[in-house]
Amino acid sequence: MKEGNKMPTGYTSKIYDGEQVTGKEFLMTCARAFGALIEMRDESLNAKIPEELEVNTYHKKELENAKQKLKSIKNMSIEEVQKLVDEDYQKTIKENKRYYDEQLANLTDEEKIDFVNDDLDSDEIFRSDIISVGGYDRDEVGIRPTEFIAQFPDEKIGDIKKIVARELNKKFGTKFKEKDISYFESGWYNG
Repeated sequence: MKEGNKMPTGYTSKIYDGEQVTGKEFLMTCARAFGALIEMRDESLNAKIPEELEVNTYHKKELENAKQKLKSIKNMSIEEVQKLVDEDYQKTIKENKRYYDEQLANLTDEEKIDFVNDDLDSDEIFRSDIISVGGYDRDEVGIRPTEFIAQFPDEKIGDIKKIVARELNKKFGTKFKEKDISYFESGWYNG
């Protein structure tokens, strides 16, 4: 490798190693990763290039399907479009729930919380919910005191840990106990 900060890739390594590479050879190598031969990107660099390329009609078919769907939607009433949107939304919710249930099925309680923090849109999952996510790294999951008072006005403040554990268990299928729950305070200084 020549001096400098640049690292060769599989496409430039021959040049860095001082081998004589023609422009045609270099472009054909790059075409595997960036161009017409992208379907060959995982094959050996010295794999034979086909004389003729098959035309992939996937995008053309999808464009035609989208045009037909658009034409159909343009002819719908507002009520029909709203019904279609509602059905699609409900279908997405069911698919997402199935996915989340599958993902959460084999995780420990701590992994479940990490999954929610890392892999889910926590703003979406907790909207209109008493469970909230907070903290600088969004690593605090629980119930805010104001939400606790609003949702459980007849419960004793001393039972907050027990109730937080119960609500987390309902939400995530976990097995937290009162002793697993702790308080936290957050504050910022902008001085």
